[in-house]
Amino acid sequence: MKKNVYLALLLAITCVLYLPSAAGAYVTFNDHVLNGGVGSWGVADRYYYVFEGAQGYTSAIPNAVTDWNNTGTRIGVTTPVSFLKTTSQSASVMFIHAANYFGSGSGIIAETDQWTSGGALVDQYSSNWHHGRIRLNTPVFESLSTYNREGSVAHEMGHVMGLGENNSKPGSVMCQLGSGRTVNNAQKDDANGINHLYPNG
Repeated sequence: MKKNVYLALLLAITCVLYLPSAAGAYVTFNDHVLNGGVGSWGVADRYYYVFEGAQGYTSAIPNAVTDWNNTGTRIGVTTPVSFLKTTSQSASVMFIHAANYFGSGSGIIAETDQWTSGGALVDQYSSNWHHGRIRLNTPVFESLSTYNREGSVAHEMGHVMGLGENNSKPGSVMCQLGSGRTVNNAQKDDANGINHLYPNG
């Protein structure tokens, strides 16, 4: 009898350890989001603004945006993401800057933070935000291959939309490059995270 109990317990533990968890496929900031959504499948486009220092990255930025906008045709998982470039800062909810923010010795490729409409920095684990600011650290960003520059912009875009670091999954764009990221655009786990955060667009 005891042998059967131990066997059942062992099987239960094995199931707990090895059954995949859908929630573990992506990471969020406690499910906090960008106010107003991420584009609602093109019905309510969101806009990004590129500041002068970042305007030279004419492939990395638009390619990263296009890849996020087109996950349905690219990886078979449609999301509501629909970002367009704008020349109006006031219309934008994603600002992309580039400068020597941290120096080459820092190893920091980029940094993203989130803000209220009134210009206050947001703790993204505690509340939603009005817009996000991506800062590309040029000494490190420019040392990357074209492939990894695009992946780094796509990674930071994920933060603006509410995805956190997913460093246990190198096949996710939300894995940091320093943690072994192997892709340069959003994959199924990333797209599923967006759909979890924005079920209505």
